[in-house]
Amino acid sequence: SSVNVSPSVISGLLLRVITAESGPYQKRAEDIYKQLRENLI
Repeated sequence: SSVNVSPSVISGLLLRVITAESGPYQKRAEDIYKQLRENLI
């Protein structure tokens, strides 16, 4: 199931997670980001 989210929302969430600098969440965010990019392309 693909999710309809605007890229700005995605980058905003990513920025929030990455700036939190919490290890596990940052790695999870990278995994989610890769999945989202594959879905968007």
